[in-house]
Amino acid sequence: MSLSARRQARCPRRPATGTRRHRGPRIPAEHDSRATIGAKGGAPEGTVQEQLVCAAHPGFRSMPSSPSPAPGRPTAAARRIHTPALSEQPAALAAGWLTCSYLLAQRGAIDMGIAAPCKKTLRELLDGLCDADALGLLERDNRCDLEGHVLYLVTERIRVGRLPGPLLAAGVDPDLLEELAATAGLTDVVFVPRTAECLATYLARHPDSAAIVLREESGDASAATRENEAAARWYDERYDEIAHGLLRSTSRPQYLGGDLSPRRCRYCGRTDPETSFRDKAHAFPEQIGNKALIDRRECDACNRHFARMVEDDYAKWTLPMRATGRVTGKGLPSFKSRDHQMRIDARGPRNLAIRLGEKDPRHRLDEETRTVTLQLERQPYVPMGVFKCLVKMALAVMPEPEAGECDHLKRWILAPAHTFESYPYRPLRLLEQFLPGPMPNDQFQYALLRRRPGHADCPYLIFVLQFSNVLHQIVLPMHDQDRALIEQGHCEVPFFPHIGGTAGHVQAYGRSQARVRDLSGTAAVSGEQQSLSFRYAQRIDQPPPPAPAPA
Repeated sequence: MSLSARRQARCPRRPATGTRRHRGPRIPAEHDSRATIGAKGGAPEGTVQEQLVCAAHPGFRSMPSSPSPAPGRPTAAARRIHTPALSEQPAALAAGWLTCSYLLAQRGAIDMGIAAPCKKTLRELLDGLCDADALGLLERDNRCDLEGHVLYLVTERIRVGRLPGPLLAAGVDPDLLEELAATAGLTDVVFVPRTAECLATYLARHPDSAAIVLREESGDASAATRENEAAARWYDERYDEIAHGLLRSTSRPQYLGGDLSPRRCRYCGRTDPETSFRDKAHAFPEQIGNKALIDRRECDACNRHFARMVEDDYAKWTLPMRATGRVTGKGLPSFKSRDHQMRIDARGPRNLAIRLGEKDPRHRLDEETRTVTLQLERQPYVPMGVFKCLVKMALAVMPEPEAGECDHLKRWILAPAHTFESYPYRPLRLLEQFLPGPMPNDQFQYALLRRRPGHADCPYLIFVLQFSNVLHQIVLPMHDQDRALIEQGHCEVPFFPHIGGTAGHVQAYGRSQARVRDLSGTAAVSGEQQSLSFRYAQRIDQPPPPAPAPA
């Protein structure tokens, strides 16, 4: 199972009786390359291109709606982008597909088109990218829904109205491309030419088109794919998905708890009027972009406790990732160093401004590749508070009867202080992954997994959260259900599978980075550094900011 692509990760979630499960896109695995987007190889329109971001490719199902404009988002100028010719780079279509995911996120759109010469060529072109079920839906209905993103087929005979999102033109003649683009309206066009001659004709008409450049990179993409698929099989065999969700900034509110009366707090157990329920309690912290998932079973007292004791630690710990990923919580986050000589500001969902001194040792600049690597210092945080915040999120979406088995965790996260004595369970390990490639920064995804009967070699409950290019995974401390594993003293849990582990994604954007962190500490950690790398569009020399006035 994958939060980003259920097909690639072979999610353990089972379809309802009588439904068909349509697999999502498959990325071909011919070459080991990295893709960057930009005018003549740089980043488009002055945007910063991160290396550590991920694209979403969820599963398909039929969707009878028509294209609709994206709500509440200003329309940016239309762009032309092209890949190398398919005859020279078989991975070009995969890179174009991932680029469209990035463009959808930039525009806040849900509708995109895919142009092909005709329906007869559709299966030939997309056979390595989509499975037979998805292709069948496109051939039959001329459209598919990708868990909130709608894909429309466009050919010489099939046209659609204006598309808010991009048009991926695969193997079409340049003359037909102009007709299709005009029919679809002023929207982004990502052209994947079949031959070098088609590309030359296109560039003669659009010399300013931004290029997706595929560069050879060290690393075994097929090995990454095998690891990802092995992890997918491991989870698919051992776990059922008991809660999951994908929410965007535009999602309608979802209320956990409904209209329960009397309302009882799921954490402290008190009811109205013993406690109040006046505040809007976010099931997940608003800092990661949660505007829609609201918990009606969280009382005001518990809400204030969580904000102070666990969410604050998680906010400080994730600030470098959220600031550079432009994740919108209560606003766009900014990062400022303690000496005021480094500052990172999000300029909307697309642009990132980084200010620092030319000789600042906390950065490394590679002007040839337009890459900057930063060493960012986290604000002081308590590791156990970070772990408890993830436990709290898991409890918020946990159904019965599992929630009734976690009273010890509810008491633990409500403790007035972070101590080992409050629950003598360690280590508290976090499995963290940074996923390369474009990823919408206005959504988050989660999954709660429960061990299937008959499997004794894995933990009882696992919680996974992904926002922007970050994936966090924890094992919930369950001393009774996992007693055999605890007594054994050793248990291996693979990193959660995701779209960033497929061969095509590794070819286009490089391998994901994974690490295990011990969050058992109960004392505040200060001065911790996090290294992040970016591709930049433009370097601007400015005078240094004034030093802060002495106290």
